[in-house]
Amino acid sequence: MPSSQNISDLLRATPWPRPAKMAPAREAPDHSSDDSMEEAAEARSTRWESTPPPEQMPASKADIIHLLKELKAQSAADVALIREDLGAMTARIQAVEVNEAATTAKIESLQREMAQMKKTSTILENKVAALEDAKRQRNLRIRGIPEAVQDPERLHTTYADY
Repeated sequence: MPSSQNISDLLRATPWPRPAKMAPAREAPDHSSDDSMEEAAEARSTRWESTPPPEQMPASKADIIHLLKELKAQSAADVALIREDLGAMTARIQAVEVNEAATTAKIESLQREMAQMKKTSTILENKVAALEDAKRQRNLRIRGIPEAVQDPERLHTTYADY
């Protein structure tokens, strides 16, 4: 799209007012009196005052063609930049996808390894607990006293005998 700045610059660069295309010749003014000179000066000033500023003048066919060529060149440059950016982004996305696939495979492998380690850890914890329980049991043996006493009265009488 042409920017209004480009159009304004083009219109400012164009000489205003444009020369007329072979307008019919006017009769030479009669300079016999001062009144006619004043009228001619007034007519000239009125003519220039009524001319709109360059921003309001309609563009010529050449101006429009020039603007269209500029637009086409700018659009082609923009499309080329977009294609470059798209190509770069495509390459980056492919690299991310490859990295994501490798990372996913590594995560799955680590999850399997972690599950195996949890099982091993549970087994080892159970073994340690069993060893601690075994260590606490029957660590003091006294001869003559049975280790497993089923009847508490018998234990009492046993102490009484010794």
